[in-house]
Parts: sequence; structure tokens; C-alpha cells
Amino acid sequence: MQKQAKKILKIIVWILTWIFAYFLLRHRLLGTLRGSIMTLSYFGTFIAGFFFSYSFTAGPAAALLLLFGHEQSLLFAGLAGACGAMAGDLVIFKFTRFSFKKDSEEISKTKTFKFLDKVARFFYKESPTAFKKYVLVLFASLIIASPLPNEVGVAVMSTSVNITTKQFVAISLVLNAIGVYLLLFIGKQL
Repeated sequence: MQKQAKKILKIIVWILTWIFAYFLLRHRLLGTLRGSIMTLSYFGTFIAGFFFSYSFTAGPAAALLLLFGHEQSLLFAGLAGACGAMAGDLVIFKFTRFSFKKDSEEISKTKTFKFLDKVARFFYKESPTAFKKYVLVLFASLIIASPLPNEVGVAVMSTSVNITTKQFVAISLVLNAIGVYLLLFIGKQL
């Protein structure tokens, strides 16, 4: 019962962060906070990118990237935000690769992981051998490039795929650049 209560609490906190993000974008009461953040310029964009990688801070970080997109050069803001998101992913990558060997065994017992494992096994059976190597990388890449929390994609890459840190940094930078540039572009249109 206590595990269930923790899960519910995490979901509630996650929802509250997205509500905060909405108010950050739209509500006048947070105008002073928004103005203070905007003075950080490209460093603020880097920080927003960094926090865009984490599920509990992705909402407010996305809101900030939308705001920065309206005010800053897309090229430089995109580079700063993508580098920040890549740095955030690198923290997750190093942490999961070296700290969560036992936890990955526990995660593999969850219903979500078992479902994803069944889907992957189906594709593995029906796919050519050369393609099988890249299914997990593709799956993890889609998660990292999307607005979904990067923790899942990074954890899959760090524990399931033989990938060096340099390779991961390059992949993460490109994938995060796609997501960050998309948010900045939308922000420019607002």
C-alpha cells in the first residue's frame, strides 16, 4: 500500500509541475519571476535545457524554452538549450550506468518493462539480425527526442546497449537539439 501511495504522490507532483509551467507562461502573478529568469539570457536557456531532461522539471523547463524562443536567436538558444539537455542526459547516463545495476533488475520486473520487453521480443523474432542491434537504440532515441521524460530513454541506452560515453554525448546532443529547437520555434511563433 505504501508503494502505491508513493506512486500516486509522484504523479500528483508531476501534474503540479505542469500546472506551474502553465502559470509560468500565462499568469500575471508570475510575471516578476518570468522577467528575472529572462535576464539570464543564454545561460538561462542552457539551464532550462538541463532541466528539460528530468520528468519533474520538464514542464517548467519547456515553458522557459518557449519563453526564451520568443526572445532569443533560435540558433544560439537552440545550441545552448541542446547542450544543457545533453548535460542533463549525461548526468542520468553516468548515474544509471554505474549506480543502478541492482535497480535495473527490479525495474525489469515491472509490468511496463515486461510489456515493452514483449514488444521488443516480437520485433526481434520478426526482424533481420542486423536490425535487432538497433531496435533498443531507436526506441531510446525516440524517447530522448520527444517531450517524454528522458530518464527512460537514457536508462535504456546506458544499461541495454553497448555504447561509449562519447557516442552517447553525440546522440544525445542531436536528439535533444531536435526537441529544443522545436520548442524554441513554437515559442518564436507565440
